[in-house]
Amino acid sequence: MCAAISAVDPTLTLEKLQYSKENQYFERKNSRVGNREVAHQISAMANASGGTIAIGIEDDGKIVGISEAQENTLRQVPIDFLQVIPKHEVEIVTTEAGAKIFLFHVSPMPDEVVTLKDGEAYLRVGDSARKLSAEKLLELEYSKGIRSCETRIISDATIEDLDFELIEEYCKGLNIDISTPLDILRARGLIKRREDGWNITVAAIVLFGKIPTQFLPSARVRFLRYEGMTAGVGKTFNVVKDITLERPLHRLLTEGKQLISSQMREFQQLGLDGKFKKILEYPEFAWLEGLVNAVTHRDYSISGDYIRVTMFDDRIEFLSPGKLPGIVTVENIQNTRSSRNPLIA
Repeated sequence: MCAAISAVDPTLTLEKLQYSKENQYFERKNSRVGNREVAHQISAMANASGGTIAIGIEDDGKIVGISEAQENTLRQVPIDFLQVIPKHEVEIVTTEAGAKIFLFHVSPMPDEVVTLKDGEAYLRVGDSARKLSAEKLLELEYSKGIRSCETRIISDATIEDLDFELIEEYCKGLNIDISTPLDILRARGLIKRREDGWNITVAAIVLFGKIPTQFLPSARVRFLRYEGMTAGVGKTFNVVKDITLERPLHRLLTEGKQLISSQMREFQQLGLDGKFKKILEYPEFAWLEGLVNAVTHRDYSISGDYIRVTMFDDRIEFLSPGKLPGIVTVENIQNTRSSRNPLIA
């Protein structure tokens, strides 16, 4: 068994550095690599899941090592090239033959995007560092909670695109004077004043837009009811209900609740009082929370997908586009709260 050679990552052995396949968490570079390329790799790993960059090893696994002068310049790479310096550790591994391997152990940056000083940013995807376009960089900032898509201004939307009857319902629900609805929306951060009128945010369109999908084509919910327990295609196509809801959020939730409820089977159950009572297939509080969470916390910056509610004979599924928001992870999801869209929420 090969001995570990890293004090930072005890899983690293010399053989692993030489011959393991490059992946999401590991990159191997020879001693001829440019400092800017190293900066690309640091940015990519910090913006993704972190990882280790080993410098001084050829693609075939041959260890050529680095010089003392190169060691000094490599240590300066984060300072010289990166706008935000991610948390990282530097380690020098020396082989029996005296060759030095330079290791960058890069930690992920869940709350910041690591860019180069010229504004370029990279993301580790599989075994490569991919340069982010302006659009992809914005999506990454949304996903990390640095920017909020719901506050983005929709340049071609106007006040006339909002449903004032719905705004009045909102004001009445909060027991607010409905003679000043625009001031209420401004106070909530949903619209912003400009010299010649108002700027309309994504949140305002989602909540009060007459036709939200006119500006946000994916801001809709599609309900699918399948006959059976799997989704068939072709000759086995088994969709028995396919309805798409495209309404402002309050109306969408009301209609969605009615739609899902209408598809529920009812069962007769004998109660403790000796009388039979009707029991819905699923408890309302559970599936209604699923629908509310889906529309409230979806990533509205994603334009190529929409919310889906899929019902089978044995289950109901809610699919909402986007990664887990903010500081929420699979490990802490049961006791950690975070809202991607606090205005909408």
